[in-house]
Amino acid sequence: MAPSRSEGFGMPGLEAAACGLPIVGVNYSGQTEYFRHLEGSLIAIDFDLIESTDTDFVRIYGNDFGETSFGTWAEPSVEDLILGLRRVFTNYDQLRLKAITNAKLIIEHYSWTETSKKTKAALNDLWVSKRP
Repeated sequence: MAPSRSEGFGMPGLEAAACGLPIVGVNYSGQTEYFRHLEGSLIAIDFDLIESTDTDFVRIYGNDFGETSFGTWAEPSVEDLILGLRRVFTNYDQLRLKAITNAKLIIEHYSWTETSKKTKAALNDLWVSKRP
């Protein structure tokens, strides 16, 4: 379950997907990078975009960095979360079979080796583009 309002990447969801588990989650922010590989095993939760007003977040970033606007977050629908969990419970075998197939894609695209290759290539491209 990944009901995050906003996520930098969402490693717990990625790890669950790599283990062949169906995911109930908000298809927003960083986790959309790998959610796109979860066809048939992702139960996407409805959400509303709201202004970020978390008091700790505002206190830390407002005081430390002088920020006044904190962007938007996805507020997950509680009702949709409940329905998503029920769907996993009632259709687990079907979702699990698809999730196992999707796990192979996740492992191919997001292994530490593959991720380090992509990171190295992106950094190299950035370095080359910044050279005089």
